[in-house]
Amino acid sequence: MGWTHWDKLANKDEIFNDGIEYDGHAVYELGVRRRYGKYVTPVYVGETNNLKRRMGEYATTGSHLWSYASKYWRMGYTVFYRFQYMDSKNEAVNLQNELLKEHGLERYPWNNNFNNED
Repeated sequence: MGWTHWDKLANKDEIFNDGIEYDGHAVYELGVRRRYGKYVTPVYVGETNNLKRRMGEYATTGSHLWSYASKYWRMGYTVFYRFQYMDSKNEAVNLQNELLKEHGLERYPWNNNFNNED
């Protein structure tokens, strides 16, 4: 099915996660974009059992990525997300690990530990 389009998640002053309806397995990317920038730069890849809950955590508290997100918010960036639907947790973990192996920290600098989530 492929990636969805990029959607806003949060910036320093606003949270945009109220439109997230999908609550199933997913692989997702977080990305950042300057206020007037044209392109979203991916910075993190993860997997989850419940996309709606996970994005809510990132938008409100930053979760385990709070230090990264708050640094970018202070510099005027907006955090975006996109995802791929997955049929199972195992499928999501496998795709996440493939993407990390293929692209590593060059594409996903916020994945400093290459950890699995949830």
